[in-house]
Amino acid sequence: MIEQHYTDEALLSLLDARGSDTLLGDPHLAACATCADALESYQDIAGLLCDKEVWDEEDEVYETAPVPETLSRIRAFADATAREDADAVQLVSSLLDLPAEWWGEEIRNDERYHTAGVVRRLVACAYDAVIAVPLQGLAVTDAAVLVAELLDARRYSEDTRAMMRGIACRERGWALMYVGRDREALVAIDEAAEAFSKCAVAEVESARNEMFRSLVERQLERYDAAIASARHAASVFRTYGLEERRRAAEWAETMVLVTTGRYRDAITQFRNIEAELGNKPAELAGVIMNTAYCYSELREFDNALPRY
Repeated sequence: MIEQHYTDEALLSLLDARGSDTLLGDPHLAACATCADALESYQDIAGLLCDKEVWDEEDEVYETAPVPETLSRIRAFADATAREDADAVQLVSSLLDLPAEWWGEEIRNDERYHTAGVVRRLVACAYDAVIAVPLQGLAVTDAAVLVAELLDARRYSEDTRAMMRGIACRERGWALMYVGRDREALVAIDEAAEAFSKCAVAEVESARNEMFRSLVERQLERYDAAIASARHAASVFRTYGLEERRRAAEWAETMVLVTTGRYRDAITQFRNIEAELGNKPAELAGVIMNTAYCYSELREFDNALPRY
């Protein structure tokens, strides 16, 4: 009976052995044609990589100049997006002049609103609207979600439609949290996460969604979930070199630690953040103050007082 097949790592470790001697000297290879063929393939590849001619191609063989047709397509896409965004400014302004209860019907009946530019514009307007008149702002995010759902698959790729739905749902979640509807906000966050999962280029936007999820979970006292979401977001931001966002995610995690009385862990986190801040006095003051608070809660006043 032939034993379990060798792993790729095990076969690669045999590359220094050559030819039939390897097969005859190993009982499994002698009996298993699958593993023997795989080893032979690896040996062929290794042999090619050792061939000097593989590495000595002339530089001019590799074309590094941009392809004119590609540049033309990129410019055309950028120009079309700019026109779409410019049109959206006027369309959204006209929409917001109407009573909010009319917005849904207006959007459904007028295809001019069915663009990604309108989604982006509504999302851009939503924050100020929520701050000024919360329920009005929530209605703006509802409109953004509706437009995202109406985007034509013949005009927009699946990635674009998924991205637009994701950012619209996330913005709606923020508005719901602002008006105190945290559980509904979490549903919107889940809907955003599902949309982002269908977009091949949404990893950073998805991480922003997880960062927001952490804030809502903290308010719902789901502390372990809040920490996990913040850590995931920080990991993605770190991968993409987004240091400000990464620190914000780490700050969110640290505040959960404070909320749950894990002051020693919070102090470690705060000191790590402090070491990175450099010449940012306002942020630095906040970190020092929070660290002092943690020391106070631990009754370590000799450490707390100098920081106050």
